[in-house]
Amino acid sequence: MVKEECEKVFEELRDLLVRLDLLRMDLLEMSEKLYGTALRPHEFMERVYRDMARGLLEVRDNNLCLGRRCISLPELIDKLRDYRKLLAERRKSLFNLIERCRG
Repeated sequence: MVKEECEKVFEELRDLLVRLDLLRMDLLEMSEKLYGTALRPHEFMERVYRDMARGLLEVRDNNLCLGRRCISLPELIDKLRDYRKLLAERRKSLFNLIERCRG
């Protein structure tokens, strides 16, 4: 029973990590489109918040823009929300893995 539960948790974690990697790639692409350089999701979030506070970013036609470079604001919000949610799920899944797979 423990082995089956452990394998199930491993599979769930693997699927979660794949989804997290795909989301990271999407955020890297968005950061490159907005800033001209690929930033890790955490760096991207910090830079967006900092640049918004400085007034460097503006919202035009539902897009977040830095000069002529724009990305979809609703898409960014959705991806950032999903990224944070997946990070929390990853943490929970790792705890489940430890609890169910102790031998």
